[in-house]
Amino acid sequence: MANRGFTLVEILVASTVVMLLTGLGLASWNRFHDRSLLSSVTNQLATELRQVRQAALSGEKPASNCSVFDGYRIEVNTDSLRVQSCCDNCCRAGGSCPPSLPQRTIEIDSRVSLAATNFPLIFVSLKGTTDKTAQLELSFSGQSKTIEITPSGEVKIN
Repeated sequence: MANRGFTLVEILVASTVVMLLTGLGLASWNRFHDRSLLSSVTNQLATELRQVRQAALSGEKPASNCSVFDGYRIEVNTDSLRVQSCCDNCCRAGGSCPPSLPQRTIEIDSRVSLAATNFPLIFVSLKGTTDKTAQLELSFSGQSKTIEITPSGEVKIN
């Protein structure tokens, strides 16, 4: 009489191979997901910075009473960037702007670490330039990306 079916050893070998392949696939998926999250957050932040620069280039004045529009100041917190409208030299030399001037916050995904160099930074009105080179380093799960803002106002991802 012919035996039908599999032996215990064959079943164990087959299930071990399936578990190994599943484990390797899951690890690869997690690395892919981490890279995707970091890239997505970095690209989104770079786009937001480019929009702020564009608003400064266009001389887009805030709605409040502002006789001379200077540009936009960007300050960095641990999990966000604050964009402040600057009028009448309120942003220069560490000055503070009145709370009535418009400001907005750009939130960063809380899982991503943010480190800043040379901030606060000002995008000058009608020029879109800055007074210095600044960098934002975003890190997640052992990987990092850098956004560089050049004195000409260009926003680059490295």
